[in-house]
Amino acid sequence: MPDLTQLIGHWGYSAIFLIVILGSIGIPVPEEAIMFLAGLLVWEKKLELSVVLIVGFLSTVIGDNLGYWAGRTYGERQSSATDKSSSLVPNAWT
Repeated sequence: MPDLTQLIGHWGYSAIFLIVILGSIGIPVPEEAIMFLAGLLVWEKKLELSVVLIVGFLSTVIGDNLGYWAGRTYGERQSSATDKSSSLVPNAWT
């Protein structure tokens, strides 16, 4: 596994943005570790706290919305393709 500190040090805020978005969508990436390392780099004065907070917040919100949109758009088609009898929502509610 690559050194995450070097990744953030080289790519900066864009690495934080991309990894946190991927984690918020649902892809298993170490988004909490990235934010921890970003905090460490802020403490070492290599990154700005205000920018890290804004990037972290925006990437989380955008990633959550993208995950919701993907589930809303493709989730029903995926669940209906597998088995209609295993639905979690009764037909009267749909």
